[in-house]
Amino acid sequence: MDSNCAIVVVAYNRVNSLIRLLDSLNRSFYQEEVTLHISIDAGDNKDVLEAANLFVWKHGRKVVIYQEQNLGLRNHVIACGNLTEKYGSIILLEDDLFVSPYFYEYTKQAIEYYKDDDSIAGIALYSPRFNETAKEEFYSLKQNSDVYFMQLPCSWGQAWTHSQWNSFKSWYNKNEKINDNSEIPQNIISWPETSWKKYFAQYMLDQDKYFVYPYESFSTNFGEPGTHFMIKTNLFQVPLQSYSSSCFNFIKREETALIYDMYHENNILCRYFDKEISRNITIDLYGSKNSKVYRRYLLSSRQLNYKILQSFDDSLVPHELNIIYNILGHKIFLYDTSQVEVNHFAKVSTKSENYLMRFKNYYELLNGWMKLKNNNISLRDYFKLRGINTISIYGAGELGKRLYEEMKDSSIEVRYFIDNSLSKTQTSLHRIPIIDVLDLKDNQSIGTVVITVTYEFDLICENINKINKNINILSLDKIIREIENINNLC
Repeated sequence: MDSNCAIVVVAYNRVNSLIRLLDSLNRSFYQEEVTLHISIDAGDNKDVLEAANLFVWKHGRKVVIYQEQNLGLRNHVIACGNLTEKYGSIILLEDDLFVSPYFYEYTKQAIEYYKDDDSIAGIALYSPRFNETAKEEFYSLKQNSDVYFMQLPCSWGQAWTHSQWNSFKSWYNKNEKINDNSEIPQNIISWPETSWKKYFAQYMLDQDKYFVYPYESFSTNFGEPGTHFMIKTNLFQVPLQSYSSSCFNFIKREETALIYDMYHENNILCRYFDKEISRNITIDLYGSKNSKVYRRYLLSSRQLNYKILQSFDDSLVPHELNIIYNILGHKIFLYDTSQVEVNHFAKVSTKSENYLMRFKNYYELLNGWMKLKNNNISLRDYFKLRGINTISIYGAGELGKRLYEEMKDSSIEVRYFIDNSLSKTQTSLHRIPIIDVLDLKDNQSIGTVVITVTYEFDLICENINKINKNINILSLDKIIREIENINNLC
């Protein structure tokens, strides 16, 4: 094994992206000779191989490997992670990244500090500013350290030691499938099979491990078209660390008052309530957790019909400060979910307001769908990228028909229409069987259910879960919003 931390670059078919990343690596600071290992997946990409071979690495040994066959992103990253066997520690960078000149000294110090901590699964170079599950901005609470902890892997610049990677590989070799009932966020479960990151997320949850994240980012993501982006997006660009430090300030996980879960929720907030509540509370300030993970007490921004014990405002940023400083209001609620009560702070809508909300929902959905079409983005691509090959459409109205038409003659199979009203008078539509929601019980051929009656999503989702908890459920409007966010079309 090398005594120094090697830099491993994962490349495929983005030659300009690779050249830009390599240039940023060459302009960075190193106090020792460093091995640069460029791994290129097989494909129609001889220009990428030529660029890698021509690149002059000024800071040590350069190794260029061209894979004999196409591995795909997940298997390619796994193969590169296995290089910890050869190099001891690696910094892994995908080709659409860009690094701060000081990324190496930060990573080396972090690896040295946490190398014997079994609770640490890896070191992140990237500092997120966006919560991919809630589709909202993320601001981490500051503490007297340069880093914090989150139970979510980083894929936009990360480092592993040999022991950290081996621990994951041992788990991975026994768990090559993720259960749809997993407690990891639904958006992560729905990531395509090309994603290694969702397996690492399940591993971290199963083994109670964490990534170390910097407050100031040492890498940023250009979000260029590739395996996971349809068109270029700047959504994941973040400011880079612009100064050097001879001694970064690290902290042990057990000594910190700041640990985020994979929903970007600060679970240390439980300490601000009495022992009875703190032992049995779910933190859900973003309101993105599934109700199946709720404990008796729930701190959430969702307006739910449970007994309210306390309520807070959401003005301070980051939002957990409103609880820490006891900023009262009616935006964040502490519930006792064992007692059902009407939430009087939830706005009660009249019949005409309900119709208006329904039409507003349809307008926003159709407007977003048109944006995708104008940018030559199909919903087919969304499903393909997430390894979803079979869907059933909930709602056989106009939106359901339009969704079927977009899937028609593609590799995405529409197995059923689910429509309680229409199933009483009609057995099929476009030769696709129409079934009642009760027919979902014990049905193994449903695939992913896409709900087009989006304004009643929560109620429909609850009813489906009562009948069959194993079904993956998506909302058409949320699919469209996710594609808009990722591709910066908002």
